[in-house]
Amino acid sequence: LAELEAKLYDTERYVRAAVSTALGPVYTTLVNQGKMPLAELESKLTDHSPDVRVAALIALGPAYAALINQGETPDLFELGSKLTDPDFNVRDAAFTALGPVYAALVNQGKMSLAELESKLTDPDFNVRRAASIALGLVYTGLVDQGKTPDLSKLESKLTDFFPDVCATARIALGPVYAALVNQSKMSLDECVALINKKILCDKDYEKYELWE
Repeated sequence: LAELEAKLYDTERYVRAAVSTALGPVYTTLVNQGKMPLAELESKLTDHSPDVRVAALIALGPAYAALINQGETPDLFELGSKLTDPDFNVRDAAFTALGPVYAALVNQGKMSLAELESKLTDPDFNVRRAASIALGLVYTGLVDQGKTPDLSKLESKLTDFFPDVCATARIALGPVYAALVNQSKMSLDECVALINKKILCDKDYEKYELWE
C-alpha cells in the first residue's frame, strides 16, 4: 500500500481526500484479517496529516463496531478526541465513525439506550450528530424486531439550532420510517405526509426537507 499511502501527502487536496476515503475500508479489512495490528491503525489518529487521520477514522468505526459485537470493549478515548480535532474533515469523519460504534455498544448492552439518547443534548454538535446516526441504526433494528421505539428524542433534532445536526437527524430517521412502513407500523399516507413536511432548522439560513 506504500504507493497509495504516499498520496495521502499529495499537494492536491482532492487527491488526498479520495485516497483517505479509499484506504479506510482497506485498513478495516487488514485489521479484521489480522494483517494490521489495531494499535498500528490507532497510531494513525495522531499523524500530522489530517487525511491520514480521516483514513484511520473511516477504518476504525467498523473495526471497533466489529470488536464490540464480538464481546470486546475497545478504548474509544482517542477516537472520541477527534471530535475536537482542529481539522474540519477529521471532525466530520470522527462523528461518522462513532455512530456505528455507539450503536454496537447499545446492541451489546454496554451502553443503555437512555445514555445514547442523552448524547442528543450534548453541547458538542458533533456528539449530537454521532448519537443521531447511532440511534437511527438502533431504532431501525428495534423496528425490524417488531418493536416500536419512541422516536421523539431523535425527531426533536430535526429542529436543532445547528443545521448540520438537523440534516444528520433527517438522514438517520429515513431508514427508521422505512422500517416502520415495512412493518405496517406507519401508513404510506403518513410517510407521504413526512416527505412533504419541511422543517425550519435555522431561521437565518435554509429549510431542510425531511426526505430528499
